[in-house]
Amino acid sequence: MECVVLYGVIFFLSALGNTTTIITIVHNGYMHTTTNYYLLNLAISDLLLLITGLPFELYSFWRPHGQHVFGEAFCVLRGLCAETSTNASILTIVSFTVERPSVPRGSDLSSGVSGSGGAAGRRGRRGGVRWRRHGDIGNRHLIVGQLNVQSLLPKLPDVRADIDSRFSFDVLLLSETWLTERIPDRLLNLSGYRLVRKDRPRGGRLARGHGGFAMYIRESFEIEPLPTPATGMRDSNLEAQWVAVRVGKCRRLLIGSFYRVPRNTSQQLTADLDDLEAQLQHLIAAQPGLTVIIGGDFNCCLLKTANNCCSPGNRLRSLLCQHGLQICSTTEPTYRPAGSLLDIMATNRSDLVTRAGVTRCHYGSPHDYTRLALRLTEDRVRAGPVVRRRCLANVDKGQFNRQLLNVNWASVYTAAGPEEKWTAFINIFKPLLDLTAPERRVVLRPEGAPPVSRDTRHLLTQRRTALSAGRHQEYKELNRLSRAAIRADCRRDLQEKLHRSGPGNMWRVLRPIIGSKKSSSGISRITADTLNEYYTSVARDLASTLPAPSKSVPIRLPRVTSGALRIQPVSMETLWTIVQGMKPSTFAGDDGISVRMMQDFFPGLGHIIHDAVNASLETGQVSSAWKRAIITPIPKGKQAPSDPSGTRPISMLPAIMKWQ
Repeated sequence: MECVVLYGVIFFLSALGNTTTIITIVHNGYMHTTTNYYLLNLAISDLLLLITGLPFELYSFWRPHGQHVFGEAFCVLRGLCAETSTNASILTIVSFTVERPSVPRGSDLSSGVSGSGGAAGRRGRRGGVRWRRHGDIGNRHLIVGQLNVQSLLPKLPDVRADIDSRFSFDVLLLSETWLTERIPDRLLNLSGYRLVRKDRPRGGRLARGHGGFAMYIRESFEIEPLPTPATGMRDSNLEAQWVAVRVGKCRRLLIGSFYRVPRNTSQQLTADLDDLEAQLQHLIAAQPGLTVIIGGDFNCCLLKTANNCCSPGNRLRSLLCQHGLQICSTTEPTYRPAGSLLDIMATNRSDLVTRAGVTRCHYGSPHDYTRLALRLTEDRVRAGPVVRRRCLANVDKGQFNRQLLNVNWASVYTAAGPEEKWTAFINIFKPLLDLTAPERRVVLRPEGAPPVSRDTRHLLTQRRTALSAGRHQEYKELNRLSRAAIRADCRRDLQEKLHRSGPGNMWRVLRPIIGSKKSSSGISRITADTLNEYYTSVARDLASTLPAPSKSVPIRLPRVTSGALRIQPVSMETLWTIVQGMKPSTFAGDDGISVRMMQDFFPGLGHIIHDAVNASLETGQVSSAWKRAIITPIPKGKQAPSDPSGTRPISMLPAIMKWQ
């Protein structure tokens, strides 16, 4: 009797436990992972063994030997089911063991990009084939992956296995993590990686649903989480996470992860893309020169864009191209149920991308991995800021003026107003100028750098050659001569500056040499958006402080007279006198034309400038291009470096506005 009670308890508990496991896994989509499939198979085999084995085992206790009433066929079928279930349970446990190999966790798995062997040796495998098979991905590469994981916590063992044995990502971007504040970070940590997470807030328009982000970044990298820019787009359903990363001495990276709620109405898509554009503009302007990598599920299919320029995929591609970002993988679908390309990765340094592609995700999520391998480059210390300039010194002014006289300017003369005339002039003149004196990138000499002559540079070359060859006595003599030559060049350059500037500007010439007790300017810490917002708010705030008039001001109608004010057109001689009397500045406004340029090319352009100026004077209209200025903030006072009120805006208008 004791055996019967014990067998009954075992039957009840086993049937209840295995049935509950099967129902739970089948009816919860987020549990459809590789690990849970093994558990489902094990529960079915145990339940089948329980049903086919235990009741008939009890029956054999109560019936005498030799009185088997079910027949031989049932006996054979019962033995087959029992043995099959037993073998299925054993093989399932063996599969667990094989699929979860013991991976040594040491310095190789967390050594970063520069390591060799271990994780670096296994980096970038596609299935069982390594990305480094052909040698195009070296140790100085950054492997970035992206996946819409759809619930991270139950799939964390599979993510860990992919990182350890398949891909060994340096940075992994995960969207739709479905995490809440109740889940602590200690349950999500991976060995050798730092976790940066951003859960979807409970309140707001996107409170319904799951959402959320997680980034796994190697511990050896420097990480700075950045706040998501407040763009003011209230109707946007775009979620974003931004992180700045530095890998050793290599250049900094700006990495963004995105998820867009799949609502493709025209109004909603416009709001989401405007939000994305505002975030890109803010962060790229605030941190210029960085390598930008973005990835995520934008729910804009890039494979369904044929013959439709207004499709979501084409609009997203166009927006990214406007900001210098190129999508790396545009041919393979990433969402398997619909065969759509929804998950993308894009970067502004496509020239550094060694490989990019899509790889199958084998657990739960209907989305696939998107990944790229980016070659890392070290930051180079620049000698000074880089500007774009035209070299007019080598231009044959006479020949170029004759070329301008032979150009057909009919479109300028027949234009209706000054706006149309100036647009037509720029469209003709700029291509000719680009052919004669193209713009080049020029590295400005840093402050305090001594000017050296050709002879001094020759001495410096000889000194460097003597040092590398080990001729120490010759090096000492050349070093003494080089220093004396540099001092002589500095004296000569200073005398020339004083002679050109005159006595009135002596302090301006000597100030960089003598130095100043003032600290360096901190204007670079202020973003362009902050400055624009402050400058546009000055007049508005001032108007709000003015008191209202105590009594109404009477309206006086103008007197009607027979006379009228008319501005007379300017003559060619007067315009020539004005242009030649101006300071020959080389500053080019927003239109790319300087005063020096107009002075040199006035014989060929004078009649065009004369026509445009007179059109403006006669019609009383000013071209909008002439009103567009380049504003440079200048520090003033002792305000904080990040305070925009401590700057004074200097407005530089186009050259033609200085003549009127």
